[in-house]
Amino acid sequence: MKTRSRDSETTHGLPPPPAPTARDANPWTLGAGEKPRAAAPPGVPSGTPSGAPPASPPGKPHRPRFPARQVEHPKPRRPPLVALMIFAVVALVPLGAALRALAAGATEDAIGPLIAVGFIAFMAWRALRSRRS
Repeated sequence: MKTRSRDSETTHGLPPPPAPTARDANPWTLGAGEKPRAAAPPGVPSGTPSGAPPASPPGKPHRPRFPARQVEHPKPRRPPLVALMIFAVVALVPLGAALRALAAGATEDAIGPLIAVGFIAFMAWRALRSRRS
């Protein structure tokens, strides 16, 4: 029985590189509203540099695609009541544990819950401060 030489040999190094990508390969599909553009002949530079937005036709002023809406008197932002209620409920659980430990006279048992309450209060303060700015 004849055996192949590749079964007994081990390969050394990396596998061969993949084939180069075809010049006309396009991974992007055209959207429903887009029409395919005619390809420029080779050697002819395109009208706009790559990456630059197309210039508006002469006679038309350039305006942004989606202009920002101007509001004379914007409404003030309401505080996030649901998030504050969640912070309050989460803070009340360790606060109750700390008060029970202090009432029982175990000061060292109240340290952990008091640190948790401080951390929750700090996070609520940062969340409110970041929403204002």
